Amino acid sequence: MKKKLDYIVTLYKNGYKIRRLKTIFGEDTNYYISLLKHFDVKLCGNKNCPNGRIQSRSNFGKDRSQVDGLKNNCIHCANKVSDNLT
Repeated sequence: MKKKLDYIVTLYKNGYKIRRLKTIFGEDTNYYISLLKHFDVKLCGNKNCPNGRIQSRSNFGKDRSQVDGLKNNCIHCANKVSDNLT
């Protein structure tokens, strides 16, 4: 079972979205969110993030509208976007 969990996290780190993991392994969305919380992993939505795409979940602001409760971009990238808007 541990190998499967490690494999799922590795696929996620390589860019597989939760939707694709659900197609491959089954399970519901909350299963994957819990797994990623356990491993403290989240991908920044900015593919060119200077901090690297794979980050600790603590590097993301809260967003209740998202399935996992976190913004898609890390705090650094979210601040860059808001700086460009002003």
